Amino acid sequence: MNLPPFKPAEWMDQAECAKTGEPNAWFPESGDAYGHAIRTCYTCPVRDLCLQTALDNNEQHGIWGGLTPNERRELKRGNPPRKPKRNTRRKVRLEDIEFLLSVDRTVTLDWLADRFGVKRDSVQAVLRRAERWDLVEQLRRNERAIA
Repeated sequence: MNLPPFKPAEWMDQAECAKTGEPNAWFPESGDAYGHAIRTCYTCPVRDLCLQTALDNNEQHGIWGGLTPNERRELKRGNPPRKPKRNTRRKVRLEDIEFLLSVDRTVTLDWLADRFGVKRDSVQAVLRRAERWDLVEQLRRNERAIA
C-alpha cells in the first residue's frame, strides 16, 4: 500500500516537541514514562492546535497536546481528563513543581495537588523538605490573590 508523503501542519514547526530531538518521548512504549513529554507540552505555544489535531484525527497513539491516548478518549466522550486515583498517585518531585511554577507563576497549591493527584499537604511537604520557603510563600500569595 502506498501512503502519501507525510505533510506536517504549519503549526508543527513551532511545537516544542519538534525542537527537542527526542521524537520517541512522545510515543513511549507500553509502560515507559511520558512525564517529560507532558511537561514539555506545558510550555508549547501550539499545544491547543496539537490537541485539536489529535482529536480531529482520532489519534490513538502518543502524547498530543499534553494528553495521553486514554485522556483524549475521555475528552472526546465529553469527560475532562480524570485525576489519578489515590492509589496510583504520581510522586511529587521538586523539579516538577519548580518547572510548573516557571511556566505559570500564578499556580496555586490546590492546582498542583490536583495535577499530581495528591493532597496539598504532600506538595507542601516536598517544598519544606527542600527548604524552598520562597516557593511556599509564592503559592500562598497566589492563593490570596484569587480569594
